[in-house]
Amino acid sequence: MDHAALTTLALLADAQHLATLTAIDPADLATGHPLDYPTHMALREIHQHQGPDATEDFLTRPDVRPGLLDTAIQRLNIIDYRPLADHGIDPKAATGDPRTALEAAQTLLPGAEQGRHEDGIALWANPRSFAALRITGPTTVRYGHRFHPTTEIAASSYGRGYYAFSLPGHDGFLLQPAAIAVVARAYAYLARTPADGLPPGLTPTQRIGIGRLKALDAWYDRPLEDLVGAMFTAHEAGHTLRVDGQAPLRDLLTRTGHNPDDAFQHGFPTRHQLRAWRRLQAGTASTADITFVLGDALANATSALALPPADPVSAVRAAYLWQVISPPRTGGAPRGIATSLRVDERIAVDDLLDDLAGILTAAHHQPDTVADRIRALEHTSWDLLTEHTPRGLTAPHPWSLP
Repeated sequence: MDHAALTTLALLADAQHLATLTAIDPADLATGHPLDYPTHMALREIHQHQGPDATEDFLTRPDVRPGLLDTAIQRLNIIDYRPLADHGIDPKAATGDPRTALEAAQTLLPGAEQGRHEDGIALWANPRSFAALRITGPTTVRYGHRFHPTTEIAASSYGRGYYAFSLPGHDGFLLQPAAIAVVARAYAYLARTPADGLPPGLTPTQRIGIGRLKALDAWYDRPLEDLVGAMFTAHEAGHTLRVDGQAPLRDLLTRTGHNPDDAFQHGFPTRHQLRAWRRLQAGTASTADITFVLGDALANATSALALPPADPVSAVRAAYLWQVISPPRTGGAPRGIATSLRVDERIAVDDLLDDLAGILTAAHHQPDTVADRIRALEHTSWDLLTEHTPRGLTAPHPWSLP
């Protein structure tokens, strides 16, 4: 990719960050989870350009957060966005509405919705995010798969949120260490902050997740931050349905009459998941579409079943999922978070595998029932999590570790 296009993409990313950050009410930064939108957007930008010390201040000193946000906005405000006009992009629109930059990036990188790599750079642009990341070294092998670190050339707000991913035709997975570092530092802060010092607007499930983190941090004899990177790589490896040579879900696909090689093995998630869900609703139940919609749940189950029951990676992932879970939606494709969390919590796992087998078998004989079965599985998983949590989803519940 030529230097001029990369420069324009970086300018678009800064324009989008400016539009995103100027819409934040500074008062909101003190009330919620530091990884909730929009706080997380601010934290990522501050970490990227003001460094780890500023990240630490943002997390531990609510009184300085408005000032750090203002510094970030000032940096973005002094950038000259006029060169965007040379590419037919209205600078005022790009810095005023985050969607403008997304649309312009797709024009700048046509055909890159699912991502590609060229000249050592990972690229993508789709309706949700865009980025250009330089693939660097050294490569590491984790859970039987190769992982390549990257550094940011340009990335939209959500583009920084792909902690680990793969691209078509690229050997192995890619990591964003800077993005992982933000999550790791935020989790360490949450784990080590007394309950009366935590943000007041946390949800019940977030408090459960933080309780898990606190218990894990007290038990684990190495830095908690190390586990966060392992969590993302384990999940990503799970998308191949093979972790450390174990492939329990590939075997399940074979037993239910599916070719495991036809299964979704990640690539780059885009709106195609919604399209797959719509095909399932229409009664067209291909192996690829079923495993695409169930992708995160299958990946998590593969990883959880391959790891020992008390593995700390499974524990930190449970803490992570508790902090992002919410009751299943009535519309749209299920995200599978409750089903994923249920495996890490070791709740009725054999029943879960039976339900997955039923879904996969129904694809051959009752394809019009597959979508409803997947939705029912997520609702059942949510109900089981609720039943197994003391006082429902109203209070922290410490992780029980040996």
